[in-house]
Amino acid sequence: MEIEKLDSKIVDLLVRRIYVTNEMAEAKKKQNLPVYDQLREDLLRRRVRQLAGAEYEEIVSAVYETIIQESKKQQMQRFFE
Repeated sequence: MEIEKLDSKIVDLLVRRIYVTNEMAEAKKKQNLPVYDQLREDLLRRRVRQLAGAEYEEIVSAVYETIIQESKKQQMQRFFE
């Protein structure tokens, strides 16, 4: 039961993140800014590792790599629509 509740929250947050990603892509497109920002990604990775803590750093980082890659794909799709 608790896993199902957590999964619902995770999915809700991921959907909200995708929405924000789409909004960012639109703003970048209007301002003629690049989709990819290496500095921003590096900061995000560092922050995620810190938030996860040493015990869970590896697994949380792996999940976030997928989130980052999918976010970039989503932004690229929006950017070139």
